Amino acid sequence: MRAELTMNLEDRLGERLTREDPAPIDPREFEGEPEIVRALKVWNAMVAQLGAQLEESLPDDELLVLCALDASGHPQDLTEEEKARVEAARPAFESACESHPGLACLIANIGRDRDEFNEICDEAIRPRIQRILPRVWRIAAVIAVVGFVGLLAWTLLRQHTDETIVAVAEADREVMELPDGSTVHLVGPAEIRYREAEFDRTVVLIGGGFFDVIDNLTPFVVHTDEAIARVVGTRFGVLDTAGSTEVIVESGRVEVAPEDAPDEGVLLTAGQMSRIAAGGSPTPPEAGDLVEALAWTGMLFFRATPMAEVAERLTGRFGVQVTVEPTLVAEPVTGSFATGDDVEQILSVLATTLNAEVVLSESGWHISAR
Repeated sequence: MRAELTMNLEDRLGERLTREDPAPIDPREFEGEPEIVRALKVWNAMVAQLGAQLEESLPDDELLVLCALDASGHPQDLTEEEKARVEAARPAFESACESHPGLACLIANIGRDRDEFNEICDEAIRPRIQRILPRVWRIAAVIAVVGFVGLLAWTLLRQHTDETIVAVAEADREVMELPDGSTVHLVGPAEIRYREAEFDRTVVLIGGGFFDVIDNLTPFVVHTDEAIARVVGTRFGVLDTAGSTEVIVESGRVEVAPEDAPDEGVLLTAGQMSRIAAGGSPTPPEAGDLVEALAWTGMLFFRATPMAEVAERLTGRFGVQVTVEPTLVAEPVTGSFATGDDVEQILSVLATTLNAEVVLSESGWHISAR
């Protein structure tokens, strides 16, 4: 799926770049292709960010063209006044080139386009328009600068080929370990993306995932279309559905904020949940039934749950009779179990916690006090 998605994006974005269309690409053009729609949101955000950065470094597009002419070996095209402007802007221009290596492509393109423009002009009409040739060409070059922002964003997008993408089909589940030792239980249809080589504890999630994050001074961050969830070390579920994201905390604390307003979040503690709809704010933290709220994970969660209820749930999950000695029925237990754990493994852990023992008979499993 990753290769197919990359190919589709390259084809679609490539068409736009050949038309030098700097406008944001409307995701509605790709209705029925949700993967591309999601990727385009990242693309449009990248283009906007790069445009803002370039404008901050060199707010005058015409000045950028003049600097590019000088850098590409055509200073003779500049007037004395323009040369003075270029000299004054040189530190900012060189700094922008260091910050945005893709500007080298723009400089080369401007020099090439300048030469091609002069060659194309018919010798018969050149004398009549000689005076305005530089001005005409520069107007075209300024327009090209605007389109270049999209090209630069695409170049950077292509450079991030080391991004790892793991996709899980509908009704499938996969438990995977992330580079820092944290784990995520993906519940299909779902997808997670992150940088493998330089993992900064930041992931992008589509669909459902339950995270078990190891303690680390660097915050662990989960991005969805609507939300940002930040943690240090905890266990929590994130369910990204069409138009909203729900975060449920099993243990520890999680800060949840809108994707477009990361400073406007709420803090969730164990047993609490919050939802964020597209373009909205997070709902106030509310106590949630972990069993119900995290049912989509397929995992088993107990939080101060009486053993009588635990036995009932195990009986329903595994289709075998599980009973508890009367002296243990009110004992509370807290913990969670993965989808792959069988009833014997779960009962063994519970018995150890209660200092009890597990007995298997013809009628089923029984937990009794030692």
